[in-house]
Amino acid sequence: MGRETSALRPATEATCAGGDAVPVRGARTINMGNLRSDHGVEHRRRMGRGLHCALILTAGIAGCFRFTPGGSGTVSEPPPEATNPDAGTGNDDGRAQQKPATGVYFNDFTASVGSGWSATRRDSAPVGNRAYLGQFRNDTVTLRLAALPPHAQVTVAFDLYLIGSWDGNNKDSGPDVWSLTDGEGRSLIRTTFAYLPFVKQAYPNSYPFGSHPGRTGAIENNSLGYSYFDEDGNIQQWNSVYHLRASAAHSSDTLTLNFSAAGLEEEGSETWGLDNVSVLVSLPEGEWETALVIEAEDFATRAIGGAIPSGWNIWQTGRITDWIKVDPRCTNLRLTGVVKADPARGNWPIMGITVDQRFEAHTTTAQHDWTAHSFDIRVLPGVRQVGFCFTNDEPPEPGQDRNLYVDRLEIAVPKGTPRAAWPTRVPIPDYLAEPKVPVTDDDVTALARRNIETYRKGDFHVRVVDSAGRPVTGETVRFDMFRHHFLWGSAVRFDLGDPDTPLERTYRRELGEMFNFGTTENLLRWGHFEPRRFWAGPSYLEDALRWARETDPAASLVINEYEVVAVPYMADNFFVRMKDAMERGGPLDGVGIQLHSNLGEWYTPREMWRAFERMAQLGVELHLTEVSLGAEGTMVNGGPFHGRDWSDELQAQYYEQVMTIAFGHPEVSSVTFWGFTDRRHFQPGSGMLDLTLRPKEAGRVYRRLLEQDWSTDEAVVTDAQAVAALRGFYGWYRVVRGDEVAIVPLFPGASGDPERPLTVNLHPFGDTDGDNDRDELDLAKLGECFTDEGVGPVLPDCAMLDFDADQDIDCDDWGAFAATWTGTGAPDYPPCTMPLPVAQGAGSRYVTLTVPPGPHPVAIHVTSDEWLCVSKYVDPSGLLVDEPVYLMPDAWGTVNLADPFIVPDSTYRFQAEADGYRSRRATAITWMWGDANHDGKADEDDVVLVVDAFHGNYSDLPFQQVDLAGCVPNRGVDFDDLTAVYSAVAGDPYSAICPAPCNPEGGYWDSQVDDLPEEAPEAPQ
Repeated sequence: MGRETSALRPATEATCAGGDAVPVRGARTINMGNLRSDHGVEHRRRMGRGLHCALILTAGIAGCFRFTPGGSGTVSEPPPEATNPDAGTGNDDGRAQQKPATGVYFNDFTASVGSGWSATRRDSAPVGNRAYLGQFRNDTVTLRLAALPPHAQVTVAFDLYLIGSWDGNNKDSGPDVWSLTDGEGRSLIRTTFAYLPFVKQAYPNSYPFGSHPGRTGAIENNSLGYSYFDEDGNIQQWNSVYHLRASAAHSSDTLTLNFSAAGLEEEGSETWGLDNVSVLVSLPEGEWETALVIEAEDFATRAIGGAIPSGWNIWQTGRITDWIKVDPRCTNLRLTGVVKADPARGNWPIMGITVDQRFEAHTTTAQHDWTAHSFDIRVLPGVRQVGFCFTNDEPPEPGQDRNLYVDRLEIAVPKGTPRAAWPTRVPIPDYLAEPKVPVTDDDVTALARRNIETYRKGDFHVRVVDSAGRPVTGETVRFDMFRHHFLWGSAVRFDLGDPDTPLERTYRRELGEMFNFGTTENLLRWGHFEPRRFWAGPSYLEDALRWARETDPAASLVINEYEVVAVPYMADNFFVRMKDAMERGGPLDGVGIQLHSNLGEWYTPREMWRAFERMAQLGVELHLTEVSLGAEGTMVNGGPFHGRDWSDELQAQYYEQVMTIAFGHPEVSSVTFWGFTDRRHFQPGSGMLDLTLRPKEAGRVYRRLLEQDWSTDEAVVTDAQAVAALRGFYGWYRVVRGDEVAIVPLFPGASGDPERPLTVNLHPFGDTDGDNDRDELDLAKLGECFTDEGVGPVLPDCAMLDFDADQDIDCDDWGAFAATWTGTGAPDYPPCTMPLPVAQGAGSRYVTLTVPPGPHPVAIHVTSDEWLCVSKYVDPSGLLVDEPVYLMPDAWGTVNLADPFIVPDSTYRFQAEADGYRSRRATAITWMWGDANHDGKADEDDVVLVVDAFHGNYSDLPFQQVDLAGCVPNRGVDFDDLTAVYSAVAGDPYSAICPAPCNPEGGYWDSQVDDLPEEAPEAPQ
């Protein structure tokens, strides 16, 4: 492609913004799937793998399209060179001039293969019905063109379809080599491709050099619709599309191109095809003149990097750009980048030329000295963003650093082009002016805190009327906020166990108490249900938004992107694309910002605020859609504690910073944490709860902020007009006066005018239908709202039943409801009216259990707060089993329960179960390990008791108190019990005698309940 080389090189089509490039020239369709999901160019701050549109859409956005200031950006249909091969420039006197970059051939094989090809076989992709030339195996397919116009260089661009299990560099089953040569035998492209990321391929390097994850540089993956059965009988989608483009010196009027593959499996599991083949020829040297030079230090936007003398050092896969105005009379330009570079890990930087964020051309910059690299490009007229990008700054070996240094960009036009048609620099568009951000991080934090008081609270005037319709004047009324208006949510995983285990119950309880909404993480991505991906035309984003709106007019449509905070130009790219989509009719309601700390990132308040301010210019809601903070086992990357190891304290401090900055920006509407427990988190250690689902310091900070600092619970005295005036956080409130209550949403827009107060009518607690009675309709509502003990949350339409305001509708509320019953007959609610079993600890290893009388057979279910793996049933023999055992209550009698899962100093819960209902829980706590006399300690007195029992002298001491040893107590005293009591007195833990329950290595692990997974859950999407 560059005139400094005499042979074509494979062109990587990876965009500099980190997304996969969409083919602009010749593009007829765009993958609506996750275009970035298998991209091989990683960022040091890579957060996720694509965008999400609420309900239906996942797509790569930034860096994939032509961005046109003013919203006229398009993804062009068949390339301008092909559809208008005679397009060129003219002199003022009207004399014809040689075309600077002329399309001499284009074929998308929709109609026919046409002449010039040695093969005429065509196929159509199952998805999208895209016609292409192929399929081929170890074949050579030749294209011959004649009567080319005078030229000095030829460029060929095409889409390469790869189908099946391509093995890349693997020498056992490959290598699978794909090549392009010309008629003189010159190797233009020779590389390998692999079908999955864990298989290495040479591309974007030439084989045998390069070792990259499979699918590196692919513009589409699993989009063609070809399916295969793997060795395990599972359906797999193994296909990719690469857009290749290369140039070489060439002046003959004939051209031969040989496309071929070698090393593929002959049985047809590895094939290839061609689409959108375009051939262009260019002006000879000396036929260009420089029209514009932009020095690197003068570029309008400069990516992460640093200034050098008369230039810029691009770091971290970044870019620098400027804006030019292109005249319709001069759209064929030569862009020359003057750059130098440092290699690392044997690889030199890849420098790309971009137009409107579109990766147009590239070359490997293998020079330490300043070198010019030129590319002939056709640019659409209008205001365009042009610049450089650095595509392969993946982390090198320690002590190495790969850098790309930029000196200037030269833009040349064909000689004779009138000066009035030359491209000119223009100011950065107003809408991309740098957002205004306070000077320091402390300034941002202070502003956020002021904004919380200003934008997250309101002045309310509420007129209170009692259940008899009388104004409540001069009395104290309590306003208790129980649910935020702002959305605090989490990704939810209900896929890892029995929903009735203590683990699941605890998980759901914490989820309900901590958050007011959630998302299903990755479980509803279409790949779980539909192996094929959808296809549409160039306006797919706008079309998808319109389709979603038509399907559900009430849905809020949000698209989210990653690295919006990490890399400023990503925020700008995302902003421009969303602005363009909205101006093209896309009904967008909000944009989402991912904020992951996969590599230990600590984003500063200024970095966050800058991204929020940029996206706020769209005038739609902002959401933090995927937040994970403080990765265990990593160092802090950035921020005030850069280089330190993450700790619980630093993680909690970072949680507070992020929550404060997000809550303090007036345009942010929600924060979604991508998991909240270390037990179920794609990033180990990032949760607010630990592996046992108990709060970490971050969890305590989170609850303090939401339940104390940012919540309102205030007693207000009504005035003579029965109006209570208060200022409080926006949310759902319980307005309480004695035994009367009203549930009121005090949201933005609720009355702050004392002359027009909001009227609320109080009703008795439990009166859910507002008729001032507690009757059968209210009882039915109680059953609907019942959350059991400790499993919230209370939703607004159930809050009238939360008598004790503990955020649960449980049997305590049932008791209060029944005590004030006004309906007919006696109310009955089986979970609260079934007799409870009687249970108590009877020793370190025993619980005695008595089932009360009753008319129906019952089973006894056992759980434990300490041991979340315990979800068992009692067997009459005193052991725990997996299936319920139903007996009449008098047949149960009293059971001495002793089992490997019944261990010292632990709390157990017992419920009677019958007819699909479970009673309330009875609680029993086993004694301290070795405490035979139940005095709260293990000492010499306990040794004496066990020794006496060993010799047969029980002194009326129940055997349960002195039967201490054995994984299953043997209901007697032997030498093992003597050893156990001596161990306990010496301070040894119980597990020194018998493994604790739930220990996978101890042999008593319940396989139905998840321990830590062997591999982390799937990363965020």
